[in-house]
Amino acid sequence: MLSLEENPHPLVFKTAEAGVPSPGLTPSETHIDTRTRVRSLTGMQKELIVEYGPTGTVWRMASDEGAGLNGTDLAPFPLAFFNAGLLSSYMSEVEALAIARGLDTAGVHLSLTNSYAMQGSATAGTIQGASEPAELHLSPPSGADAAAWMEILRHAVVASPADAVMRTPLTSRFSLTCNGERIATNEVPECTDAVVDAGADLFDPLAPGGAFADDIIKKVVLDVSDTPSQTPGSGLNPEQKRSFLVGGSCAITRDGIKEIRVRHAMRTATVFHFLSDSSARFGGQEMAPSGLALLAAGIGFCYMTQLGRFAKMAKQDLKSYAITQDMRFGLPGASGGTDAQASAEAAVTHVHLEMGAGADARLVTDMAARMCFLHSACAAGLKTKVNLVGAEAAA
Repeated sequence: MLSLEENPHPLVFKTAEAGVPSPGLTPSETHIDTRTRVRSLTGMQKELIVEYGPTGTVWRMASDEGAGLNGTDLAPFPLAFFNAGLLSSYMSEVEALAIARGLDTAGVHLSLTNSYAMQGSATAGTIQGASEPAELHLSPPSGADAAAWMEILRHAVVASPADAVMRTPLTSRFSLTCNGERIATNEVPECTDAVVDAGADLFDPLAPGGAFADDIIKKVVLDVSDTPSQTPGSGLNPEQKRSFLVGGSCAITRDGIKEIRVRHAMRTATVFHFLSDSSARFGGQEMAPSGLALLAAGIGFCYMTQLGRFAKMAKQDLKSYAITQDMRFGLPGASGGTDAQASAEAAVTHVHLEMGAGADARLVTDMAARMCFLHSACAAGLKTKVNLVGAEAAA
């Protein structure tokens, strides 16, 4: 099995051949489609290719976990992608709304905190992942009109298709293929559409190509001695009762690219820096993945982590695993010019497992969905809390 240590490519790069994995994922004037294929590597490492429908651009990305899941921490954890995707989507709408009002966005910062919890027993089948409403803060330029920026922030959340994933209760649907044979799902709602294959043969030929930024993802280890650390393997204990935060911040660089920093509160002192750019469909240069591409990646990576995690907890003989995840978003209300509330549809995930005799594919699929923080967040209908940093207004 491949590992990130053997990977000759950057952790994130634009591929040379846009549209190759799914030529049918065509541009639309009314919605945004993404198709995300994720494969397992060694340990808890994973990589994916995500295709962005409006332009056919394909990005290849890598993810890892920290010590708590016996990961190597070489690449961002799944929830970091989700946090970065939300921040990028919010900032795109803030920027579009500010420009429409003739306001300068220089010095504007966003910060976002996502709260997660997991408790219960994997062996008893009671384990459950959960998410709380996100908290979004905007820091306006010095001396700015607080009321005007509060209005922009509220409008940006409503206009964001990434936020629609959280505020709209969305029940994900799944298909299940084990050892090459499609079987009915059990607890998770079944997708009745034709199975989309895992596309294992698509990954290795996809090399870097086209114009994209350097160091789209960069790991930085801070010199902080009093930060909490994780006990190796503690996240693989069958009995879980924990809660934690993931925090990120976002600013716009001089060339218009969003610079994002994300940190897991239970990690040691690792910060992951992301770059994100709007797609060409919405006025960007696609020098880095869009917010929706990062968000879709986070959801796919998170579910994949839980597949591997539950199999280890429950001693299921899971030899390899992969998914293909399709998502559809409405157009952004501000940067997309609709001046309407953005929308999103439930994810459809095609699960592909290779398992030994006696292993229970339905159980692994069901429990991974229960444990997945982000599928739980999608189903919950969470209203993002917003406020201005240092301002009186809040919600």
